[in-house]
Amino acid sequence: MSRSRASFCLAVGFVVFLLAGAASDAAAQPGGEDPFVGTWVLNPALSWQFRGEQNKYEIIRISVEDGVQTYRVQSMGARSNVDSQSGYSSKYNDDEWVHYQNYIPGNFRDQELLTIWVDDRTHYRIARTRSTGEARYILMRRMEEDLQTYSATLLTVDGEITLIRVFERCEEPCEPPEEYLPRQ
Repeated sequence: MSRSRASFCLAVGFVVFLLAGAASDAAAQPGGEDPFVGTWVLNPALSWQFRGEQNKYEIIRISVEDGVQTYRVQSMGARSNVDSQSGYSSKYNDDEWVHYQNYIPGNFRDQELLTIWVDDRTHYRIARTRSTGEARYILMRRMEEDLQTYSATLLTVDGEITLIRVFERCEEPCEPPEEYLPRQ
């Protein structure tokens, strides 16, 4: 086993350990609304992209009902002129892998994931390739104490941090920057 694969397996093992603890204490989830619920917009000035290029914009909408997180993202890549929309619905701390879907017809995303609720301000997303089961990444979402900002840090299977994205709460209607909206 390569060193990078062993590191990733250790990280997944740790997250599974957290999952087991969280699953056994499901009652510890907040009685009120999950602080991640809402609409979030990428703040490029506070975000870091270590590999590739930063998206032109990214808007995330998160809802949670009965422990199922529904996550929808609208974004435009750095070299794209097409609005991309994707997402998933995943029960926190469940062992069932769910498809991370791309909602653009003909654009298939070969990815599935699990979501882990650790505490009110910390969630993990573990992803793998759907067709092969091969590990893809671990993403940690960490909410700031003010509940108005969170960061998403992505760790590859090789243990490399490829991005840290900072999102700020956005009141609806939350739309992409005007220069990226379709011309009428």
